[in-house]
Amino acid sequence: MDVKATLLPGVNGTRSLLKEYGDQLVCVRYRYDKLKQKRYKTAEIIVEEKHWHPTYRIVVEPGLEKRLIDKEIPF
Repeated sequence: MDVKATLLPGVNGTRSLLKEYGDQLVCVRYRYDKLKQKRYKTAEIIVEEKHWHPTYRIVVEPGLEKRLIDKEIPF
C-alpha cells in the first residue's frame, strides 16, 4: 500500500475529520492499494496526553571503563 499524500489539519481533505477530532487530529493520509484498487483515508489522532520528563544518556569514561548513565534533566 502506497501513501500518496500526508495532509496537516485544516487543508482540503481534512476538514470533516478536523470537525470531528479537533485539536486531537495530527494528520490525514491517503493510502492507495493497487491490488484491490482502493483508496483509504486514514487519520492520526492523539488519544492520550501525559506530562513527560526527557532523559539523556551521558557517557562516563573513568580510565578505560565506559558506562552509560540515564539522567533526568529538569527544565
